[in-house]
Amino acid sequence: MEEIYESGSIPWDQTDPPPEVIALAANLPVGRALDLGCGSGTNVLNLARAGWQVTGVDFAIKAAARARYRLKQARLAGEILQRDVTDLADLNSGYNLVLDIGCYHSLPLDKKVRYEANLDRLLVKQGWFLLYGIHNETNPSFGLTEEDINRLSDLLELKSRQNGDDRGLRRSVWLKFQKD
Repeated sequence: MEEIYESGSIPWDQTDPPPEVIALAANLPVGRALDLGCGSGTNVLNLARAGWQVTGVDFAIKAAARARYRLKQARLAGEILQRDVTDLADLNSGYNLVLDIGCYHSLPLDKKVRYEANLDRLLVKQGWFLLYGIHNETNPSFGLTEEDINRLSDLLELKSRQNGDDRGLRRSVWLKFQKD
């Protein structure tokens, strides 16, 4: 992953947040937000500009450093942690919004289960979880499977699902959950 960030050609790293993130955040009261797999911080920056108290997590050293730099350059407050998204035991709970735009789908099953336990602990009651991922039934080692979606639906209430495609290359899905 580090070599991808070093190359400067990062296909998933966009300069503007996805419209799904903008729309959800605009319809929620400002609070605490957590971006899991934040990359270079596009969503963290957007949410911080809108007044959210933001934390981003990414295991790629270059991505986390770039996100910190972008926050500093924009003179915005926020915290960027360079670590595995499944290792969040010391992170305080109380997030109103958790985002994952393309991280969960890359985890092996054992890490997905740990991630889900963290998600349940970190998200406040009535908090929102917005998830984007590659929808893949043929290769459960990469992508969101229906089994993953069912497990998440056992944890949180699925409020909406939007099937699509990832740049015309493969199936994708946007999932919006709320914690009861």
